[in-house]
Amino acid sequence: MRQHGLGPALSVAVGLASSRAGSKIVLRTDGMANNGVGAIKNRSLEVPFYGDIARRAAEDGTVISVVTMEGEDCSMENLGVCADLTGGLVEMVDLQLLGSKMSAMLADPSVATGLEVSLILGHGASLRSDMVASSNGRATTSTWTVGNVTSKTAATLRLDLSDALVAVPIQMQLRYTRPSGEQVLQTITVQPTTSSNRVAVLEDIDGTAVGLEGVHSAARLAQQGKYREARVQLISTCRLLQRAMRSLAHQEAYLCFIVQAEKLDGFMRERESQEKVFGSDGSAQRGRDDDASRSMYQMKTLNVKEFTSRSV
Repeated sequence: MRQHGLGPALSVAVGLASSRAGSKIVLRTDGMANNGVGAIKNRSLEVPFYGDIARRAAEDGTVISVVTMEGEDCSMENLGVCADLTGGLVEMVDLQLLGSKMSAMLADPSVATGLEVSLILGHGASLRSDMVASSNGRATTSTWTVGNVTSKTAATLRLDLSDALVAVPIQMQLRYTRPSGEQVLQTITVQPTTSSNRVAVLEDIDGTAVGLEGVHSAARLAQQGKYREARVQLISTCRLLQRAMRSLAHQEAYLCFIVQAEKLDGFMRERESQEKVFGSDGSAQRGRDDDASRSMYQMKTLNVKEFTSRSV
């Protein structure tokens, strides 16, 4: 794909893929789009075209992944939105590894499109999120659109609970469309008990789930430029996992978290240093480079396999 035709080519590809839900588009570029729709005149400014085209693709059940070459400047902050909103991947590769990376992106088919999740919580429980919750009697409901998902897709949530709760009634409703076109409503209802016994709770936690949620939430904060809050989130998760190291599984989850958190924390330390030199406004205007933007998008959607791989 020639760089001057990136935006127009993406528009054509989304149009062609719209007739078949579950289609995949790999947006491959070796530079910044500089002509036609989607032209990026200033890498520090948002280009609405990419968010608009990604939302259209998500509605049609199309997944867009983005691949760029190492050492090139493509404004990943803008292009990565396409993957973020459609459930795709973001990669920056050496030219010699391009073929294998593209094959890996196409090898994981969509298992559902248009996924919408509704979480219904009983009285005394709330979702720690900026999503709007509606009340229905003593219950609260939060709904969000996930879009396209594969067998590797992972999402994490964090709840706030009242101290007086003995059990937490939770229902999750999943609405999605299978590749065959069949529409599905799947309901999962649980009522886990709570405890004020810290020792007992720490022995029973799922270290992988805790660590993965810590990385996800910190990455979302970092993408918003809230680096200090994101680092506090990583430290808090780290201390929880340290207190819970009662078994080999807990130790393994802690080591996996440290590997992933260090990648994210290293970038944020660098950004905070830049802000001290240029000021927060100046740093924001300079924009994130492609490597930093790629890290944000990848960490927000980190799955269980990637988390446990402990790859550096």
